[in-house]
Amino acid sequence: MGYGVSMERLALTADSLVDYMVSVHPELADPRYVDLDLEPYGKTVEESWVEFPLLFDDLLDRAGHVEAQYAKTSYMVEPGVDYCCVSRPNRDGDIVSSMCAVVAKDDGSTVILDPNRPIVYGLVSANPERPLRDLIGVQSYLVRVFGDAVGRPGFTVGRLGQLVGTLRDLVRLARVDEGDDAGDGAEQAADRAEPGPEQIPIHEPNTTRREAE
Repeated sequence: MGYGVSMERLALTADSLVDYMVSVHPELADPRYVDLDLEPYGKTVEESWVEFPLLFDDLLDRAGHVEAQYAKTSYMVEPGVDYCCVSRPNRDGDIVSSMCAVVAKDDGSTVILDPNRPIVYGLVSANPERPLRDLIGVQSYLVRVFGDAVGRPGFTVGRLGQLVGTLRDLVRLARVDEGDDAGDGAEQAADRAEPGPEQIPIHEPNTTRREAE
């Protein structure tokens, strides 16, 4: 995504988002605080594989709009999200209803994020070939959307913990990459630098010429 927000700034914002969620829900300070029981609902991860790239691209587009807004106003916010009861068929063909986040797209269509479906929690791991900044952008978007859903029917702090934990891991990867880049930059700078006294080759006196004289 090229919306004028640097990778460093994006990672810092994601890190701040994790810190905020932990301040609101202190139990999330424990990375093991996860509560996912998705067996009775929706499709499995394997059954949803066709949807992964489509949903990822939809959320990447929305995350891009959030970044564009940040570049202009210094605020990251997604105003086009509603939380409502959605009815749909489950894997057995029965009609079930649950609370979902409904995201309005610019073309008038919607993206429905059902917290009872494994695809919501496995979106990043199913797209490992994507650039790290895109993974951070999409996962940050999910945390923002569902950070407001805690306490609504069917969504718990434990489920948010799964999303926050994934974002925390991505931020850690970004820091490692930044460290590698810094190391590469230092090496390149050293290669370009003028040789110091300890780098100037010391030649032995030309004793052969002296003896000839």
